[in-house]
Amino acid sequence: MPSLSGAKEITMPHASTLACEGQTARLAAIIDADARFAPHKMGHTKKVLRFQAVSSGQPLAIEKRKGVPTVYIDAAHGRRSAHVFANASIKPAGLEGRNSNLGAIFADAELLAVKVTGDDEYHALLGCAL
Repeated sequence: MPSLSGAKEITMPHASTLACEGQTARLAAIIDADARFAPHKMGHTKKVLRFQAVSSGQPLAIEKRKGVPTVYIDAAHGRRSAHVFANASIKPAGLEGRNSNLGAIFADAELLAVKVTGDDEYHALLGCAL
């Protein structure tokens, strides 16, 4: 699995044509280099990078931010990792109080919003999103 500090060169993701920088760009590059994920069939938006697990179609979204990116996964999947769940906030099901770009891929699912900062957290979260 690629790493921010590993020897494998990580190329910029498909999302590179969108304004994406800093930790958000690094996380998108890790996901893009991971064969278990692909850009979501609905594509990325101006505010949200949308991916899905190749094997299950399970969505994963990254809210584009200058600082630490917020990653959204279905809460049912996030509960599989105590570490991920402990560091997440719960976003209730429904569209109210939620970016409409998330509703398009998560429908009425309860979400976990996780701010991740390092390789270990990135990879734990990606494991939950499968």
